[in-house]
Amino acid sequence: MKVLLLNMPVRFNSWQNLEMPLGIAYIAAELEKHGHNVEIIDYEVEPFGKIEFQNILNSSKPEVIGVSFRSSSYASAKNICSLIRQTNPDIKIALGGHHATAFPEDTLKDMNVDFIVRQEGEYVMARLLE
Repeated sequence: MKVLLLNMPVRFNSWQNLEMPLGIAYIAAELEKHGHNVEIIDYEVEPFGKIEFQNILNSSKPEVIGVSFRSSSYASAKNICSLIRQTNPDIKIALGGHHATAFPEDTLKDMNVDFIVRQEGEYVMARLLE
């Protein structure tokens, strides 16, 4: 399965956190072990543009997108989930990270997504994709 994992910043194109997103790196490694094709975009350090992101979705055609975010990056996550739905409503979206783990019901109600992945996402995502 084609999977795109996204790390959300507090604000796009602000480069405030330069630490490697270990959570989604672990998820990618586990999914690759299970034969999935995984791409990571870390918007904490990568430039973001709406048209460019839509082009990525249209060219790489991911079946599932995992969005990792903290409470401080909630607005960015909500924005990108809306953009995914506008571009291709058939893509499944799974949210994870600190905020989704702490507030799963509220997050699921507020964002137009398919799944909330809590706690150790690398194992949950592998089972979810199976």
